[in-house]
Amino acid sequence: MNTDYIHHNSYRIAYRTWNEYDPKKPTLVFAHASGFHSMIWNEIIQNLSPYHCIAIDFSAHGLSDNPDVDYKWNQFSNELKALITELNLSNIIGIGHSLGAYAITHSTATLNERYDGLILFDPSIFTKDKYLNKISKNISAQGIDKSKPHPISKRNNVWESKSEMFNRFKDRYPFIYWDKSVLLDYCEYGLNYNSVDKVFNLSCPPWAEGRMMYGSAEYGIFDIINSFKKDVLIIRSGGIKANKNDDLFSRSVTDPDLHKIFLKSKDILIDEVTHFIPQEKTELCAKIINNYLKTLIKGITY
Repeated sequence: MNTDYIHHNSYRIAYRTWNEYDPKKPTLVFAHASGFHSMIWNEIIQNLSPYHCIAIDFSAHGLSDNPDVDYKWNQFSNELKALITELNLSNIIGIGHSLGAYAITHSTATLNERYDGLILFDPSIFTKDKYLNKISKNISAQGIDKSKPHPISKRNNVWESKSEMFNRFKDRYPFIYWDKSVLLDYCEYGLNYNSVDKVFNLSCPPWAEGRMMYGSAEYGIFDIINSFKKDVLIIRSGGIKANKNDDLFSRSVTDPDLHKIFLKSKDILIDEVTHFIPQEKTELCAKIINNYLKTLIKGITY
């Protein structure tokens, strides 16, 4: 695994690569959810050894810079476009989770010909009514009200060690359902050492993640979906029956009819998982990706 950077606008974007490029096989491009980083995909990628894999750190995540901007979601789409263009990638399978699945889909708007297909894990692509409701509440593409920070901006941002973070999270919802290897990677690569204060801080600053919570909007996503003609696989969460937490992420956040909007798509509902499917079911997710790639190579469409 290697780490490198591109320059986008006035800041740096980090990305990681696994496995050698093979022109006879597609390149897999991974995009993480808000608050995560590229290494959140590591356990899944370990089971995709025949394929060249690239995972981005969006701005304000992982090793990328933290510009003082609104963090509207089309910004992350533009960062993916910059990465794909600079690396001159083609024959891409875009694989995203949550915000990352939205950004992957949105990035096809101008790079349609570079993609061979999409795999979207519980994408944060909502119903049109939900987007309209956000606009009516004045939480839209017009920007954020910095005088009213999102509650997530109050996350603990000071840690004595990475092991402290892991031990604090491993028995808490939703992390109690996560694959422990994924949680270790989340903590290991989700903290940066602050040499001035001699503590660790989150690589995704809470103030930035708070802005991301306000930054979602349609940004033309339905027109983009309508123009995408390649195969799409959507994997949604059916929730966990024993889970007593009734929060936003305890079940799927995706428009349940999203697969009907794409021209060629298949919808899979997985029970006994929360919104964090790739973090909870790494082996199953790798199997789903491998099976999708086999059908694509054989020319089978949905």
